[in-house]
Amino acid sequence: MPATERVKALKILDAHNLNEFSLFQTTESLLSTIACRSLELYKKDH
Repeated sequence: MPATERVKALKILDAHNLNEFSLFQTTESLLSTIACRSLELYKKDH
């Protein structure tokens, strides 16, 4: 898969609740999921 499709694929997986936290259920994975969502997946371009 091309690196350019990374965010698109992660958004699809996250929409189906497949993320680091749902798989591992640790505090560290929760923080990683929150960071991924806020910094990469759903950031707003101004």
